[in-house]
Amino acid sequence: MFGSPTPGGVLVFWLIIGGLVALLMNQSTAPKPRILTSSTTPPSQLMKYASYSGVAIIAVVSIIFAYDKGASYLIATQSASFLNRPHIIPAADAESRLEKSTRLAPDVPYYWHGLADIAFGRAESTDDPAAKSAALTEAYEHELRAYEINPIEIGEIYELAFATWELGNGGRTELLQ
Repeated sequence: MFGSPTPGGVLVFWLIIGGLVALLMNQSTAPKPRILTSSTTPPSQLMKYASYSGVAIIAVVSIIFAYDKGASYLIATQSASFLNRPHIIPAADAESRLEKSTRLAPDVPYYWHGLADIAFGRAESTDDPAAKSAALTEAYEHELRAYEINPIEIGEIYELAFATWELGNGGRTELLQ
């Protein structure tokens, strides 16, 4: 429903498809009802309402979850879309957009890498050793967060290794090892 197959969205999709199929079925082609014998009893009205209520509750909860996750990721992607455009925006604006994206979709390493790149840029543009160390530490923390999200991805390992190396060369020599 939102462009990303979240579990809630997939469930809602199939509930909608099932409902549409049920509505489109021609009643004349439906199987004839069986004659009830003494051993089978029809379901009570309470059981019918409980079943319908259960399906309705599942559908509503699924729609809420699908919207919550889907809309959050959609807004996060839109907020960080400047990363894929050729124009340049101010670093403060880029940082606030990426922070918004990491709040909405904290499990996307791409946004954490963007924040680390901004911190690396801040470290490159200063001559103050304390500010440089703080910026490199921030970049390292962002890369570490991205690595924790997906530790088996080789790109995440390289990004973290680069951040660790830069921070080690920036004064934290114990990290050079």
